[in-house]
Amino acid sequence: MGHEMGHYALNHGPEMLVEFGALLVIGFIFIRWAFDRVNRPAWGIRDISDIAGLPLLAALFSTYSFFIAPVTNSIIRTNEAEADIFALNASRQPDGFSEAILGLSEYRKMKPGYWEEVIFFDHPSGYNRIYMSMQWKKENL
Repeated sequence: MGHEMGHYALNHGPEMLVEFGALLVIGFIFIRWAFDRVNRPAWGIRDISDIAGLPLLAALFSTYSFFIAPVTNSIIRTNEAEADIFALNASRQPDGFSEAILGLSEYRKMKPGYWEEVIFFDHPSGYNRIYMSMQWKKENL
């Protein structure tokens, strides 16, 4: 519960709304730029308002989403780590936090490689969360 309270107290909702809004605007700019550079007449697409261009727009948006995923994952992962620290400061129970994180090992890889975590994980790995809580315990108890 302290973790979720951390999201609220640290204003992660509004912060992420602004950050993801900016990424969405950048995505629209990229899609428009890329759409204008494709040889559309050969495909029978007049302009961006033509419904025949919808598959192309979907492909461009999917491409943008694929390449921006590490950025979005990093934003979320950073907020999750901040909420974890908030929870530890509020509860002062690093051992209980670590036990809860161990429960996640049922369905989540606990110690991914560095690049695997950067690219694919939107939350800190279990290993990093437990390590962080033990560091907190060493420094605060």
